Amino acid sequence: MFVALPLLVAGMQAPVAPNYTIGPRDVLTISIVGEPDLTGKPYTVDADGSFSFPMIGRIKAADLTVAQLEDALRARLMPDFFRNPQIAISIDQYLSKHIIVSGEVARPGRQPYTGGLTLLGVLANAGGALPTSAGEVLIARTRGARNVMAPSDPRNSSGPATSQDEDQFEGVRIDLGRLQAGALELDVEIRDGDTVLVPRAESAYVLGEVNSPGAYPVQRATTLEQLLSLAGGLSADAAQGRISIEREGKTLRNVRLSDPVRPGDTIKVPPRFF
Repeated sequence: MFVALPLLVAGMQAPVAPNYTIGPRDVLTISIVGEPDLTGKPYTVDADGSFSFPMIGRIKAADLTVAQLEDALRARLMPDFFRNPQIAISIDQYLSKHIIVSGEVARPGRQPYTGGLTLLGVLANAGGALPTSAGEVLIARTRGARNVMAPSDPRNSSGPATSQDEDQFEGVRIDLGRLQAGALELDVEIRDGDTVLVPRAESAYVLGEVNSPGAYPVQRATTLEQLLSLAGGLSADAAQGRISIEREGKTLRNVRLSDPVRPGDTIKVPPRFF
């Protein structure tokens, strides 16, 4: 389930992507070379998708890219007002579109959608995944949005496997470790309205002769050695050769430091015999 989080960012200046389409509430800055009275002023796109510009009145902006709006404005100004105006439009605030990033990231919340975003960029904007993450990212996309996620075998959770709920959304699961290790085929495009969730890892428990006993997050590839390191390492009195794992009512003995641990495991580190 996706949890609503506080909205952290209302607007943001960023380079506009060529395919970004302007929408209501976006704030534009328009400049015309040689015309200081018409340069550098903000224009907010109204709810009907248009805004008012001097001399020509209302002009539609919604569903146009910046380049298309520049052409449309140039056509409206010619030839009655200018012969060949040099027009530059930028987006001062992205307010019409957004994505939500939630879960185990440094700065969860709402991000403005600026076009051309990929998963790595979205995670970077959110301050990155926390050590408490489960080592994966879930992306939910409202049905009807164009799906640009590359399909793969849904039995292989290490890649972008797409599934669809008939009533709610299309989703994809990404292996965060592989993505961060450079598997750029997992750096999927993020679209307006997407929700990016970094789930929290479940815990395993470390008891006995370690420096900081307690519960610690377990990711998919966490080993016994890594979990013991999270617990501050073995104490001077630890009997490393007699470490055991309690799992689903069974006791696993003769374990190795390279063995994987699972959520819900209890690792017991007994003291040495003197």
